[in-house]
Amino acid sequence: MMFVAGGLIWANVTKREWIAGYYVYGWPDVVFYDFRGNSLSDTYQSHIEYKSIIINFVIAANILWLVWTFCEWLIRRRAARKGA
Repeated sequence: MMFVAGGLIWANVTKREWIAGYYVYGWPDVVFYDFRGNSLSDTYQSHIEYKSIIINFVIAANILWLVWTFCEWLIRRRAARKGA
């Protein structure tokens, strides 16, 4: 589960792609837009999608729950084979 949680965190905090002058962050839905501009005179702009934070949290929680359920199933199956 720690590897899956780390992967989900990594997917949400790295720059995903460059779209029309913006770097976007977040997986599966874009949470943060970051515009740096092309010259020193350009201003820094950013935008946060709060609805997307909730969507990403729900999806990540479901993925972690599925991984936990699968790991528990493997542990119980192995214990049953050994006769514990």
